[in-house]
Amino acid sequence: MGDLNHDGNPDLALIDTKSHRVEIVTYFSGVGLRSGLSFKLFDSKTLTREKTDDLEPRESAIADVTGDGLADLLLLTHDRLLLYPQDAGTEEETKENQTTATQ
Repeated sequence: MGDLNHDGNPDLALIDTKSHRVEIVTYFSGVGLRSGLSFKLFDSKTLTREKTDDLEPRESAIADVTGDGLADLLLLTHDRLLLYPQDAGTEEETKENQTTATQ
């Protein structure tokens, strides 16, 4: 849990390790929780001949690792650390996104 869209409210990063998906759930005042973003990390591990049921990503964290004061999403998968740095956009974009979500 952390503020992944720089709106002052905590967001949730939901990780589905079986299907390798990430969903960011955001809180909008007056509306509640809404899905903000969902994406698949990868289709399958293709570097091995063995069929595996790896649950990936194995670990996740939300922290400011870029030093810009904004929370970033980190995912540990296979032999990689994936970094999704936050781009807060402009103040106008943030307000526009919040207005759209409440409609």
